[in-house]
Amino acid sequence: MKYWDEYQSKWGFGDGDAVPPDAYLLRYVYVRELNRELVKRDSAVRLLAYDRGCDQPVHA
Repeated sequence: MKYWDEYQSKWGFGDGDAVPPDAYLLRYVYVRELNRELVKRDSAVRLLAYDRGCDQPVHA
């Protein structure tokens, strides 16, 4: 899976400063397909994509 290591790290993609243009689409597809597999296996677990956001806001 493309970018798998980056998705798993809190500091992936240069801590968010170097996210490739296709990363968000690929993450959507991975989450959707993994959730479909979980449904097939009767699992109550579901995945959710999460953007950690800015933990140190920039003040203007």
